[in-house]
Amino acid sequence: MVFNCIFWYQYNHAFDGEIIPDATYTIGTGGTCNNTLINGSYIAGELLTVSNYVSIDTNVTYVGSFSINTGTINGYSFSASGIFTSMGTQTVNLMGIGTPVADQIDNFTATANIGGGTCTFSITVQPWQCGIPISDSRDGQFYNTVLIGSQCWLAKNMNIGTMISNTVNQSNDGYIEKYYYNNVTGNCTYYGGLYQWGETMQYSTDPAAQGICPAGWHVPTDHEWKVLEGYVNNNYPIGDPVWDGTSWRGSDAGQRLKSTTTWYMSGNGTDLYGFTALPAGYPYINPPNYSFQEFGAKAYFWSSSEETSGFPWIRALEYSINQVYRNEYNQGIGSSVRCLLDN
Repeated sequence: MVFNCIFWYQYNHAFDGEIIPDATYTIGTGGTCNNTLINGSYIAGELLTVSNYVSIDTNVTYVGSFSINTGTINGYSFSASGIFTSMGTQTVNLMGIGTPVADQIDNFTATANIGGGTCTFSITVQPWQCGIPISDSRDGQFYNTVLIGSQCWLAKNMNIGTMISNTVNQSNDGYIEKYYYNNVTGNCTYYGGLYQWGETMQYSTDPAAQGICPAGWHVPTDHEWKVLEGYVNNNYPIGDPVWDGTSWRGSDAGQRLKSTTTWYMSGNGTDLYGFTALPAGYPYINPPNYSFQEFGAKAYFWSSSEETSGFPWIRALEYSINQVYRNEYNQGIGSSVRCLLDN
């Protein structure tokens, strides 16, 4: 009895360096994974995340360590490992890893490490289309996407990079840098980073530059902003000369682009098209005055086009105005960045 108690204690309470015996268990029935649940979205070209997993039932007859793996098909695979601490029916989640290369149906075989047999399941990989979130492979962040007319936009401000103080300019040092409003991390998480134009463009002056956008996306040109404004505005369509003007233009494009919450003094928009513009304000960098301005009141967005050298076109939205502002701006201001899908 004493021996049994000590043995039970050892394999249920592992210490560093202790060898845990292998479990014995079975998976699936008749070669098929029992109660298989296919979870998450499987999209060609999109990195699998923790939401991409397959749940299978196991029948544990001896507790201990286990592992279950599949081979790699179409650029991705599934695996699970751990310790069974009790016998009987257990559910195991096989986590996906990798990036599906093509949209197709993939048939996987899960194999248990200790005589547990095999079972099969299928994953359907869909082609990506606008409206499905994307993951930025550089830092794993997710961005919702939205189709507005013929354009596919990110429905969230870019938030890539390392925060630096607003007392210094962002620089061409091989790293993406950003400002947080008031240097508060939570502001960056929700409202996105704030970037000077050079950093936004990654120090290119080519209007077609990717800039800080994810692969396959780019910083929108001045013309592409005009297309968006004309599509969402109630009575000035795409191509109307009003969009070539400066200052506040159109009638209600701004109201339709603004989010339904967070704007100052009941200045919320209708967010009619899902663009969800947020009033992130901007950092003021003008020695000796270093401050943040207009949080909750205004949103600024860079274009990739310069009106004159060093003065790119910008768009702005304000809580009390339903129009959209267009003008050239000093590239040293820190602004929000939205990205547009490449054609």
